[in-house]
Amino acid sequence: MICASFRNHIVRLGILSALVSVLISGAAIAETPPSPTHAWFRTTPLQSSYQLLVEGHPTQAWHELIHTLSTTPVAEPFWQPIKEAILSQTQCGQALPSTSPNDLAIAVTFIHKFNQTFQGYQVRLSAENLTQPLAVRLASAQGATLLAAELAPADYAEVESRDLLSPYAAGVYWLKLGEQRMALLISAPSSTPWIEQSSAADLTIRFPATPSGCASSLARWQFFDQNFTLLHSQTVNRDQHPAPPTAPSQARWRSLSVIQSEYQSTIRVEQMQRLTIPID
Repeated sequence: MICASFRNHIVRLGILSALVSVLISGAAIAETPPSPTHAWFRTTPLQSSYQLLVEGHPTQAWHELIHTLSTTPVAEPFWQPIKEAILSQTQCGQALPSTSPNDLAIAVTFIHKFNQTFQGYQVRLSAENLTQPLAVRLASAQGATLLAAELAPADYAEVESRDLLSPYAAGVYWLKLGEQRMALLISAPSSTPWIEQSSAADLTIRFPATPSGCASSLARWQFFDQNFTLLHSQTVNRDQHPAPPTAPSQARWRSLSVIQSEYQSTIRVEQMQRLTIPID
């Protein structure tokens, strides 16, 4: 039987191998690495995060990564592998320490939406189990407000940003819930289409790869009347047949969304692609 310490050592070696491949392509490793593990990595803004992750401290690596990216410009291809490794070691991020109200279910969704003539971007924040008013604000690392509102008590409440004509940037965003403030590390929208339209009626779902330790992505069909009142919604996971359900008789629009989720502590962070088209 392989002992736990040896198995953990093997896991860390695998993580180290993946990180080293990233370093070779960008940040590079020292030409002659000394024996201490921390000396394997050349001095770069991400050195401390790599070191803590290789040593088996994903929570500390996360805090260090957030701190670094809040103060130093680093291209996403260099920090994305670290983020993915941290999420894989923390139950898709759910084991990261929480600074948000524990009795709330908060989701922040970054949306790439498009139809036959338009495409844009939007951010939505939703909350469940609100028993008292809650002021919410989401801002970029530079302080630009994406959305802000005071949510009234409700079983479910949401607020959406204005339409953004350019993609939201990858990096650190600051979420304020009441008096509590926390950082979210957001990846750029995928450059790969998750939804393809081959004809006016035919839509194809291309589910994205599932990050290690996270739940599989899902698709959601929705139907709306001429006033965009929701008539029907149906969720499909990647193991089910993706064919659209039958549209209600009053439906004039149908929408297909593909959603990929992760957690950053108790906050669910979603990336969504959504196509809306008329029903002939």
